[in-house]
Amino acid sequence: MMKNISVFAGFVLATLCTTSLFAHGEDKPGPHGGFIRMPGAFHTEVMAEKAGLRIMLLDINFQNPTVEDSSVKVTLKADNKEILLKCKTDKDSFFCPMTGHLREKKGILAIQAMRHKAKGAQVEYPFPLQQA
Repeated sequence: MMKNISVFAGFVLATLCTTSLFAHGEDKPGPHGGFIRMPGAFHTEVMAEKAGLRIMLLDINFQNPTVEDSSVKVTLKADNKEILLKCKTDKDSFFCPMTGHLREKKGILAIQAMRHKAKGAQVEYPFPLQQA
């Protein structure tokens, strides 16, 4: 009996968590065509470009990208290594250059972001980028 309750509770929790994630837009492209995660009271949107990655820090309504009082720490976890990407501000976004060999890696892209002094939890994206 107790095992059945535990299994049911696990199922309900997994269902709620999945529904909660998709409720925040992670199941569809962001306003700039990128991949969305919600690390806290804001969203990160990541777009692959020819020379690297563009990261936008959006408000709760997927709007108002900003770099003011904001930062990103981006790490590519691949081949049992962690490669820290050097990102720079570029107008209202961050740009992280990537050489050809890095773009070909398979792993996890981890982003630790702060938007307007509000620190978010680390978010992860499958790499190369793909929808959740």
